[in-house]
Amino acid sequence: MKHPSLKIKLASAGLVSVLVVLSGFSLYLYFNTRQHLLSLALDGLQGQALLISSEISQKLAADPGADIDSLAQVQSVALGKRVTIIDSLGRVLGDSDEDAAGLKAMDNHLGRPEIAQARQKGRGHTVRYSRSLKLEMIYFAVPIMRKNALWGYCRIAWPWEGLINYQRHLLAGVILGLVLSAALLWLLVSLAWHPEIEAIRDIEQTSRRLSSGDLKARAPLTKGSRETALVAQTLNQLAQSWEGTVNDLSEQRSNLAAVLEGMSEGVITLDQRQVIKMVNHAAAEMFGLDPGQAAGRLLLEAIRSPIMEQLVKEQREWIELEWEKKFYIVRIAAIVDQGSLRGWVLVSSDITRLKMLERIRKDFVANVSHELKTPLSAINGFSEALLDGALNDRGQLEDFLGRINAQSLRMSKLVNDLLELSAIESGNYTLNQVPSAVGPLLERAVDNLQPRIAEKGHLVQTDDQTGQQPVQMDLDKMASALGNLLDNAVKYAPQNSRIDLAAEIRENTLILSVSDNGPGISRENLPRLFERFYRVDRARSREMGGTGLGLAIVKHIAELHGGSAGAESVLGKGSRFWIKIPRASHS
Repeated sequence: MKHPSLKIKLASAGLVSVLVVLSGFSLYLYFNTRQHLLSLALDGLQGQALLISSEISQKLAADPGADIDSLAQVQSVALGKRVTIIDSLGRVLGDSDEDAAGLKAMDNHLGRPEIAQARQKGRGHTVRYSRSLKLEMIYFAVPIMRKNALWGYCRIAWPWEGLINYQRHLLAGVILGLVLSAALLWLLVSLAWHPEIEAIRDIEQTSRRLSSGDLKARAPLTKGSRETALVAQTLNQLAQSWEGTVNDLSEQRSNLAAVLEGMSEGVITLDQRQVIKMVNHAAAEMFGLDPGQAAGRLLLEAIRSPIMEQLVKEQREWIELEWEKKFYIVRIAAIVDQGSLRGWVLVSSDITRLKMLERIRKDFVANVSHELKTPLSAINGFSEALLDGALNDRGQLEDFLGRINAQSLRMSKLVNDLLELSAIESGNYTLNQVPSAVGPLLERAVDNLQPRIAEKGHLVQTDDQTGQQPVQMDLDKMASALGNLLDNAVKYAPQNSRIDLAAEIRENTLILSVSDNGPGISRENLPRLFERFYRVDRARSREMGGTGLGLAIVKHIAELHGGSAGAESVLGKGSRFWIKIPRASHS
């Protein structure tokens, strides 16, 4: 809807006010002037009529047969007005504007208003249109007395047209004054209200900019009146407050967005219809969602899991969800605003690692229990056999005690390996790394196992190609790791086999390797060789006295030195185990 401008409204109101006031004043002036002019005319006519009446009375007293029409003609010429003499019966005896024939044709004037008033009140007048003269005339009449008796009437007529012309000129002057007043008012409105209108226009434009989001917009305070400046100041204060509130909300929103994006937990917000409102980065990765496209979709449509929908419908506190081979715990919280439910927040945590650790823990407990159970059962059996009578048999006694001792040593080694592995994984395993030559490390490993090497008739060939270059390492821990690899080779290589123990430095990396020509390891078992308690052949391993923890310890020691451990093997042709550590390793 289009509204007229303030300037038009102010000018229109001013013009209407001026028109009403001046029109009222003009009407008052018109009627008051008419009455005043009529009163002045009547005063003049009265004096003239009385004078003529007195003169006719004197003429009639001196000559009762005086020519009345001639007297009317003389008086008319003297006054410049129409003079009519009427007897008491209403007959016209003389008229300055009529000849003798006209006199005879004139009506009886006794019923004329001015004559009737003169007969009753001593004088009378009227303003009416004269059909004979075709003009509006003022008629004034007074009685003519003769010997204290009414003889007739003297009437003077004067055209009213002159007074009307005067009124018309006066009205034209008033209309001209109105036009000039309107023009002057328009000019004053334009000059006086222009700054005010400009100030209001600035306030309106500022309001538009604020409503369109430009919170920096401010209205000028130097235009218009004090009132408009006060309105502009109030608008600026409101804009400043609004800007501060919006900035605070924006900062809070940014902080919240940063927190949500930085969370490892996935967060999804829903409205009452289970339509997704927001998905953070973690939730998008967990459930394979595109945050930009997920918003606006139903939960069940985006994540096709009836369990998730069931969580919302049944208002359960949490559920455990398996999704794409991973495990999550999803918790739900209601969004309540002023007592009304507005939606829900779903928070999901990845518990896949916890599940894996729980499985490892269970496997570890089961493996340790099993590893301890076997030697304990053997010790228990041999002990019972001795108590049942074998104690008296010297041969059986020595045999059983030897077996009990072997099982005890196996349990002791298992416990020591567990303690060493626990120390490594808990971070309490410290290294004493110093620059060391590799040759003594190879000799130490061979010397420690020399009795068993000799027992199985193996030939161990060492090949040190490091050129005596020192390597930063913990000599004891590396000797233990290398000894584990050599011990396995001694165990599983056939009798009288050759075992190669080599060392070289390649690309500033020390490579220690143990090669044998044993039965080899199948390809599917190679990736799991360094897991705790993993054995390719469990029965043979236990028979060989292995604990299943040696390769796991080797791998940890290599990693503590900043390196790695691995194996390569061909089934039926032998295996090669290696340790790689940087020459200048870090603890």
